[in-house]
Amino acid sequence: MTYQRWGMRIPYKMTAAATLVAALAAGQVAAQSREDGIPVGTFVLKPSVELGARYDDNIALEDDGQEEEDFILSVAPTLKAVSTWRRHKLEFDAGLRADRYLDNTADNSLDAQLRANGTVDVTRATKIDGLVSYRRGHDNRGDDNVAVNDETTKFDRYRSKILVRSRPNRLGVQAGGGVTYANFHDTDAENNDDRDVVIYDGEARLSYGVQRHIRAFVEGDVNRLDYVDAVDDNGLNRDATGYAARAGATYFPSSQLQVSFGVGYLMRTFDDPALDDVSGLDFKGSVNWELPNRLTNLTLTTGRSIAESTDADAGARLVTSVSLNATHDLARTWELFGNLRYAHLTDEAAAGATEDNDYSAGVGVDYVFNPRVKLGLTYDYKRRDSSDVGGDYSNNVFGVRLKVGYLN
Repeated sequence: MTYQRWGMRIPYKMTAAATLVAALAAGQVAAQSREDGIPVGTFVLKPSVELGARYDDNIALEDDGQEEEDFILSVAPTLKAVSTWRRHKLEFDAGLRADRYLDNTADNSLDAQLRANGTVDVTRATKIDGLVSYRRGHDNRGDDNVAVNDETTKFDRYRSKILVRSRPNRLGVQAGGGVTYANFHDTDAENNDDRDVVIYDGEARLSYGVQRHIRAFVEGDVNRLDYVDAVDDNGLNRDATGYAARAGATYFPSSQLQVSFGVGYLMRTFDDPALDDVSGLDFKGSVNWELPNRLTNLTLTTGRSIAESTDADAGARLVTSVSLNATHDLARTWELFGNLRYAHLTDEAAAGATEDNDYSAGVGVDYVFNPRVKLGLTYDYKRRDSSDVGGDYSNNVFGVRLKVGYLN
């Protein structure tokens, strides 16, 4: 009965975005294509494939002394189709990723994704964006939401969204909503049916150009989580409603620099009184800076969010994060990149609060043989300091990859 109930609702809620994307297929007469790819009618196809090999010294993110290491081979083909119309836009992309572990073959995975997104140009100032997508993915052993650390957890996620945005003058308005359905597969050690969930979300934003290079804004979003199972295996009803509201401004003195920051309040309330509500100060900020040499780009982001939790007596985690990403083009044939990230995660449970401090860093380099071929080396490091006994870990991953095809 439960699955039939959701089976009726999901297609109905996704109809608007799916219809929008399908309607775009009628399109407009193609303009002279500037897209790099293989012309097919009024679309350009962009096939590519990435081959990789990596060494991971802690595949299950275990505490010191319990690490498992392995070598992993991967192949990831993708195909993108981009419209070349004068008005409107439509994109399709599909991809697969296969990971094969040399020793721990039970961790082998095959992920897939399908996505269609488009934009209808109603007027010069008003546009409608639509998205429908499907993803087959997995949670690795050691993921926060994998309760038993013996097997990876497969999932299917369906997403649909529609957004209307308009900025006829100094005033800008946008509003939209979407629905997500996630189905988690059982493993030999764990029943994951109580993780299956439908999430309804909505958003709205109002902005105003107070000066030539400054726009003030207020924005808010709401979401509703309806789990397929009325109660989970611990007898808890995890259905919840979340809210967030922020006010801030965006400063863009040039095309090379944009700074945005907003502050407000966020909360999530649970239907079950046994689960503690989560609330607190909300903020979101970003700095995107292309240096004057036009070869280096820096992106700084920070923010707060509420993440799901599968802990027996905790409904959600409050996540505070900051990250820095950098890219640099060196001598036209070398591309350097790096990243830093820190996140603080906390949840309130009957047994007491759990706090995790996550640190990560990565560096890499790609050698560009030509616009169709890149060879790269990567290194990624992760560490967690946790108040939970046995929750600490560190992880080093060294990789090499070859990308071939239409890469832009």
